[in-house]
Amino acid sequence: MIDLSESRKASEAPLESEARLQALLSSLDDLVFELDGDGTYLGIWTADDALLVAPREELRGRTLREVIPGEIGLGLTRIVGRVLASGSPELWEYCLDVPAGRRWFQSRVAPIAPANGSPGTVCLLVRDITTQKAAEDEISRGMERLELIHEVDRAILDHDSVVDLAHLVVRRLRRMAGADRASVVLFDTAAEKARFLAIDPPGSPGPLESFDLADLTPVAQIARRDVRSYEDLRAIEGSPRILRELLTCGYRSVMTATIIDEGRAIGDVNLVSVQAGPFHSGIEEAMREMADQLAVALRQDRLKAASEARANELEEAVVALRRADSERLELLSRLVNAQEEERQRIASDLHDDSIQKVTAANMRLEMLAMAHPDLDDDEGFAKAKATVRSAIESMRHLMSELRPYVLDRDGLGPALRQLLDEDFGLDGAPSYELRDRLSSQPPEVARVVLFRIAQEALTNVRKHAQASRVRVELRERAGGYFVRVTDDGSGFDSERHSDSPRGHLGLTSMRQRAQLAGGSCTIDSSPGQGTSVEIWLPLPSDPAPG
Repeated sequence: MIDLSESRKASEAPLESEARLQALLSSLDDLVFELDGDGTYLGIWTADDALLVAPREELRGRTLREVIPGEIGLGLTRIVGRVLASGSPELWEYCLDVPAGRRWFQSRVAPIAPANGSPGTVCLLVRDITTQKAAEDEISRGMERLELIHEVDRAILDHDSVVDLAHLVVRRLRRMAGADRASVVLFDTAAEKARFLAIDPPGSPGPLESFDLADLTPVAQIARRDVRSYEDLRAIEGSPRILRELLTCGYRSVMTATIIDEGRAIGDVNLVSVQAGPFHSGIEEAMREMADQLAVALRQDRLKAASEARANELEEAVVALRRADSERLELLSRLVNAQEEERQRIASDLHDDSIQKVTAANMRLEMLAMAHPDLDDDEGFAKAKATVRSAIESMRHLMSELRPYVLDRDGLGPALRQLLDEDFGLDGAPSYELRDRLSSQPPEVARVVLFRIAQEALTNVRKHAQASRVRVELRERAGGYFVRVTDDGSGFDSERHSDSPRGHLGLTSMRQRAQLAGGSCTIDSSPGQGTSVEIWLPLPSDPAPG
């Protein structure tokens, strides 16, 4: 006897299993299709019909190439053929317009094992990866934006040309945004004009130089750190002339960011496209960042130009000062030479005329004394002879002071030693010390000026200081020549008397001589504490270019 209930259960089991499979496949977020070797739809399972390129009833029994036109349908058909031939699955990503909108899909085509000798089929598993693609694109744009910022930062730090930097910015922004043109525009408020600093691609339409600032968008010159977007220029009523010109050139959408420097709009960064609609959101931040970076670069370029101009001014001033210094030294040389020539002339006149005559008078007195021995006892005659001999010594000393030949022959130290021997070598005079530490002799003009100032200082010591000791020191210091004359005499209040005090008329001329030679003469003295005179003259500088 046959149990019919068991037979019915056995026959219903495959149907129930197929229904459960249908329910399972239909619950997936992915799309699952069974296709034959020609790409004909045999089975369709999905929970979201909006992702289908056509309604289910229009897909079944039709081929991929019939419902998906173009390269995508053809490409999927070819993959189906390869998978059936090789038995290996393949993956492919593509973008397709479906009722739910433009979507990115990832398809996996895998073979289905044939049963009972039936023709082979494939399983087409389609996954919506639009969100994943958007995230990847956002990450990619973010990385590209960071790379651009880093590259621009490096260019700014390396002081690259601001024009080169602007060209880098527009080239990279245009590529990032997929725009048809990118530009950096600067406002010339003085000329009330705008001009391109950089544009990509070069020579693209839009003669900005023909516009006044008033022709630009009203908000373009407002110092606001925002990004403005015009998604469809045709939809803007009463648009500014610049937008009308862009529309005439075939552009439909615009994005612009203002370059702000010190609270003032100085230009903008622009993107334009021949397609209407918004640019992707990530480009806005890149536009803002590039506008800020360009503001920094332009400010740096302006400061650099100002610094170079200031450096040029300073260089010109230095050249002028050197020229003036050269002229001053030339004048000093002429004055010193004129003074020394006059001293030499006077000394020669003394030697050739006055001393010769007084010497002749002294010889006659000697001859007279020899002819009249009784004159040796005459007091008046003896005084006359002493007066003549004293006059000869005084004139010889004056000759030495006027032009000590040892200054030219032996140098500054020996000339000052001779002066000290003559002025302080007598009984009752102050003791003296000379420390000559010069490794080389000063040039002629400096040597004469140093000697004359030191000579004046020693004359003041001899006449006014009432000193018991005087010391002279010579050495190089601070790129020049240094002479110090010190005494332990009565001194005076040098702080109260910046000019020569009574009895010290030479102090002012000492300072003036040193200053005229480009140096200094410092006098430090206190009552009862002696006096110190320090003279410093610089090494002669190179002559200024003519």
